[in-house]
Amino acid sequence: MTTGAKITNNGKINILKNIYTTNASRIVTKAKVGNGTSTPLATDTDLSGATKSSLIDFTSGYPIFDTTNNKVTTRVYVNTATIVDGTIVTEIGEYFNNSSNTMMSHDVFNAKTISNTNELAIIIRHKIE
Repeated sequence: MTTGAKITNNGKINILKNIYTTNASRIVTKAKVGNGTSTPLATDTDLSGATKSSLIDFTSGYPIFDTTNNKVTTRVYVNTATIVDGTIVTEIGEYFNNSSNTMMSHDVFNAKTISNTNELAIIIRHKIE
């Protein structure tokens, strides 16, 4: 007899779809950017940088589900409408659509400067293996 449960492929994609599309207070619909450089941890509750944007809606048409590869892709555009001109952006977090704005994911990347002429498109992909 083997031990240990295995999530099926259908179960994996349904987990991703439930995170992004089902219960209004439990879905991820927004992101926030900041200037922190701390390594993301499973215990993070907000971005680590001192400078943070307000919550930004995902780009229209996202999320996109890849049911073959158990992946979901989201996209956020960052420009001077979402954060102050000249701000250096180094991190992004995705947030659940609830009153607490609970963070679902946190990522750190190479610094990008936002300006009137420099818009940033951040693509986030999650995969359940």
